[in-house]
Amino acid sequence: MHLEDGALIVFSDDFDDYPIVKTSFEGLNTVRCISPINANNVENIAITGTMVLLMAAVMHGVL
Repeated sequence: MHLEDGALIVFSDDFDDYPIVKTSFEGLNTVRCISPINANNVENIAITGTMVLLMAAVMHGVL
């Protein structure tokens, strides 16, 4: 996915949109919220371009 200069991605502030999933981190099995941008069973994907990812500010009522 290529994003144009100045593109803005805003993620949902609804925690139900990020379910808890089993995963591994640094070789340890764990659980965590799913990332807002994720994919399964894919190869050779990328997000390119100049963009702003906006999540924390919206979730904390800053914007």
